Amino acid sequence: MKVHPISIVLILFSLFFSFNIALANSVLINEIAWMGTEVSANKEWIELFNKTSQDISLENYTLLIDEKEIKLKGMIKANDFYILERTSDDTLPNIKADLIYTGAIKNTGVKITLKDNNQTIIDEADFSQGWTAGDNKTKQTAERIENTWQTSIEKGGSPKAPNIKNTQPEKKEEKQEKQVAPLGQASLEEVIQETNFPIKTMLQISFVSSLIAVFIKRQYT
Repeated sequence: MKVHPISIVLILFSLFFSFNIALANSVLINEIAWMGTEVSANKEWIELFNKTSQDISLENYTLLIDEKEIKLKGMIKANDFYILERTSDDTLPNIKADLIYTGAIKNTGVKITLKDNNQTIIDEADFSQGWTAGDNKTKQTAERIENTWQTSIEKGGSPKAPNIKNTQPEKKEEKQEKQVAPLGQASLEEVIQETNFPIKTMLQISFVSSLIAVFIKRQYT
């Protein structure tokens, strides 16, 4: 059977296109400790995740934090994690860093981009307009859950471990509307609470007011 040259070209193009689709998002930016840790705000770290069933070489891959370029190296195993720790390996004392890098992650927000050895963008985490996940006060990290980001359940996040989806509803402050009683219908208890006067003083005022009211009533009846 004779195969038309155009068919061969289409097959090769399809294979190439499929390969690039498979490559994109094969390694994800999975967790960002942009706020540091409880020990120090400078102890920042970033976690990558290999979502495929094959080991991937990160040689000549680059991670961009805004314009700051970090050259990656080594291997990220199948369905495993890769940790970048800032400045030294004691950022996460119980976890060995896969790579040490320098440079701060701005608390006002950054854009982090992962590129392969051909400078093809593999993944992006765009927080250039500000952090929508993570908490600087509690040191909860920004975690990726599928195609969205959340604040980690635990402070310190989950380095080199799967991110757990937070199923708790977001806490919102409930504003209680103050019920104002009609004029003349406020109870003595409400008046005491509003004025913060001692109860004894308020009872004395109430007693004197009652005597005056009785006296006036007798004078005009």
